[in-house]
Amino acid sequence: MRLPLGGASKLQLELLGSGRLLSGDGDVLLPAGMPLTLLAYVYQSQTGVSRDALVKLFWPGSDRTLGLQSLRQNLTRIRRATGDAGILSRGRLIVADRDRFSSDIELLQGAIETGDAERALSLWKGGFLTDTRVPESWELEDWLERERGRYRGMLLASLLAVGDQALALPRPSRETLAVFDEACLRFPWEEGLHQLRFELNLKAGLLARASGFLEELRSQEDLGLPLDHLEAELEQARAAQVSTAWTEIEDLDELPEAWEKPRGQPVRFAIGATLILLLIAIQAGLFGPRGPREADLANHFLIVCTQPTVVQPGESALQLFRMDLDGRNQERISGQRGCSLFWLEEAEVGVFANWYSDPDQPWLFRMTPKANPKAEWEQVPLQSGAAGFTILGDGFHGGPPEVAGRYAVLKGIRDDGQQAMFLIDPVADTLRQITPLGPWYRTPVWDPIREELIFGAEVDGSRDLWAMKVLEPGMPWRRLTQSPSQDARPAVHGDQILFVRGRGTGPTEGDYAIHLLNRATGQEEVLVSRPWNDFMPRWSPDGRHLCWTSEEFGHFESDIWVMELATRSMRNLTAPLPGRNYECRWGPDSRTVFFVSTSTGEAQVYRARSDNRFIENISRMNGQTVHGWVLPSSVIDRFVE
Repeated sequence: MRLPLGGASKLQLELLGSGRLLSGDGDVLLPAGMPLTLLAYVYQSQTGVSRDALVKLFWPGSDRTLGLQSLRQNLTRIRRATGDAGILSRGRLIVADRDRFSSDIELLQGAIETGDAERALSLWKGGFLTDTRVPESWELEDWLERERGRYRGMLLASLLAVGDQALALPRPSRETLAVFDEACLRFPWEEGLHQLRFELNLKAGLLARASGFLEELRSQEDLGLPLDHLEAELEQARAAQVSTAWTEIEDLDELPEAWEKPRGQPVRFAIGATLILLLIAIQAGLFGPRGPREADLANHFLIVCTQPTVVQPGESALQLFRMDLDGRNQERISGQRGCSLFWLEEAEVGVFANWYSDPDQPWLFRMTPKANPKAEWEQVPLQSGAAGFTILGDGFHGGPPEVAGRYAVLKGIRDDGQQAMFLIDPVADTLRQITPLGPWYRTPVWDPIREELIFGAEVDGSRDLWAMKVLEPGMPWRRLTQSPSQDARPAVHGDQILFVRGRGTGPTEGDYAIHLLNRATGQEEVLVSRPWNDFMPRWSPDGRHLCWTSEEFGHFESDIWVMELATRSMRNLTAPLPGRNYECRWGPDSRTVFFVSTSTGEAQVYRARSDNRFIENISRMNGQTVHGWVLPSSVIDRFVE
């Protein structure tokens, strides 16, 4: 069927579910298959894709001539279905005429913008091109997985936002309850939706329905929900419930007419307006961030390190990338053999440590973004050194700390094993020793309020936390803790210091517990003490929560836990993920946690909401991946003209 060039109605491009292209009359013009996938890729690119790029992506193992021939054959099939104006050649670029198509993806985005959750759910026929598999091209498979995660994440984020809005009302509407019934049918393994449905029915007073949902959750053993906590909420609601005719209702159709009366347009408008304001964040996979504007996840990016499964000739086995906090826009910023990059905000430079370098090659570099952020960042070797010491850029777990946004603290080691800490100024390229020789220095952090460095050190055989005015040479140390074993890994928020106390590392490692020290009062308490290792605590930016790694099942398995400090309530954030889950970092919204998981076999970067309602793999890189720092977008923006 060949369409006329002019006057034709828009073609319906269905990318959700199996995928197909329909005429305005509903005839199938292209079923799922290679031509439709090619059309989808070009359509989604918006600005067009070069022929060579398409050949490399869709036919990676083919000779270029054969690949171009395959491309021409598929473009011919597309043009027969869409008309010559559907997909165009502009020089070397292949471009889709977006005015010729109406896409269900755009309809889904429109429903999300207006807060129409019922409409958005009706459009969801499954993930992005769910039946398409291209095993011979991992890059194309990776793109498909990203698009699937992107639109699934958008819909789930919008549903969670609607649910949060409904929980803030005196009583959720019948329409909202019905939407979450449908959502749980479409996403049977999405823990957050099931928990929200339970909470919404509890808030509505429909205790019989809430009890039924709880029994359903108990039968699904793979869901990582706090069922005992939900049971306690249900019992509290039963104890406080005033007897009414509808508390035992099990079907929404049995609700009295007066109860289901709409609450008015302002509420619907408020939900819609909120989602419109959050659209950019939702499209980036965000979850309605709370807090100041500068804490919006959309205004930040993540530094990650990957060790590719397959290394191209001439490339390093370790590569440094930056990417958006939803995993998109991944750009390599360094091909040097190393991953230890940290950013000094006031100095507007990064410091990078080159791993496994030859002795005659530079070890440390000053890094700054180039005007074109897609290019590797500019790297200038630092010449600073200390006689008799090897200066390590990765000597501290978690990376070197910054001091006053201008300096960094590094560790130096002598041949006899003695250590010292050094302060480096990457702009002036100077290095200054700030501690005497000692056998053990650990995990220094900067306290911006007191302008002190807090660190672990061994003095007279005791491994404790100390504080030092590092910018004022000659100032004495002050002991903060005194441990029968060892104290390390401090994390500072105001007057409060989290730290870990345990027996040590290596063959004697074990029994790490998390402590909290109030510097203003001197009071110390044990926050987390269990018969296994709990360590690497980190504050959320607002100081209300902390996350940490727990090795409940030994060194080969670990989980990320979160605690709300005010209530001391804890939850296992990664219960659904097997394997090792470790290295948690907070997003600037204080609601999103980033961490590394080996649940898919290879280490990848994940993100989750701290309330367990959303979790996903965002890096999806080809190889082992470890994340580093969450940095503001201004780090790059200030260098872009």
